[in-house]
Amino acid sequence: MPHNPYLYSFVEITGGIKTLSQECTAYKLPVISLFLALSGLSVLFQVSAIIQPFGLSLKTYISGKLLQGGLSFII
Repeated sequence: MPHNPYLYSFVEITGGIKTLSQECTAYKLPVISLFLALSGLSVLFQVSAIIQPFGLSLKTYISGKLLQGGLSFII
C-alpha cells in the first residue's frame, strides 16, 4: 500500500480513492470528490493525446478541471 494516498489518488484514481476511503478523516468526502473531479494523470494524458492534433489548449482543459475539482471539494 502506498505511503501517500493523496499522491496515489492523483496518479491512479481507482486504487487511490479506495485507499483514501479507508482513512478516517473529517475531510474524506470532499477530498474524494476533488480527486474524482480531477480524474487523475491517466485521463489528463489521454485527453492531451486526443486534443493535440486539433490545436486545442491543454491549459484550458486543466483550468476547467481545477475549477471543477475546487467546486466539488466545496460542495
